[in-house]
Amino acid sequence: SDVGKYKVDVVAKTIRELNPDVELTVLPRAFQFDDVISDNDPDQDFGENESPPIMDRRLAVFSCVDGMAARADLWKMSRQYAEFWGDTRMSGETGRFLTSVGRKQVDEPDTYTGTLYSDDDPELTRGSCTSRSLNCTAMILAGVIVHQFTLFLRGFPTVEDKMFNIKTSEIFDSAEVPV
Repeated sequence: SDVGKYKVDVVAKTIRELNPDVELTVLPRAFQFDDVISDNDPDQDFGENESPPIMDRRLAVFSCVDGMAARADLWKMSRQYAEFWGDTRMSGETGRFLTSVGRKQVDEPDTYTGTLYSDDDPELTRGSCTSRSLNCTAMILAGVIVHQFTLFLRGFPTVEDKMFNIKTSEIFDSAEVPV
């Protein structure tokens, strides 16, 4: 049973069962920028055109956190290094997945930043996380975000922002969502 375990440990175990040769860095705690540059001097200043040596490898970030503040922090810390960014969000019967491909400069405009909102906004945080459909929504999102990552690895375009409702069998661009 996976009850009581960190999500990242459960996912890492599953990934390693599928491919024991995969290299993973698992962080069962709050992400810190030092986590990606731990082999270096933490006080080292990387210039605009430099990146920490660990970033010479391909970096994929999957944001599966519960709060918007955590998403915003993770995006801010990793956007200029991540080649693939995958985010999943859910509320009851609805799920949303977002991807961003390619490293983004800190001052570069991007569409993902516009999807972030305050954790305290009651209009945007409505929905029940105790819905009976919650497990189904989570499994669908997991499959979809892995599929998007697979598309990225194969050089195919990914879907930037989609939403679905399993109760009504609707799939739509998030911009088309009636509020």
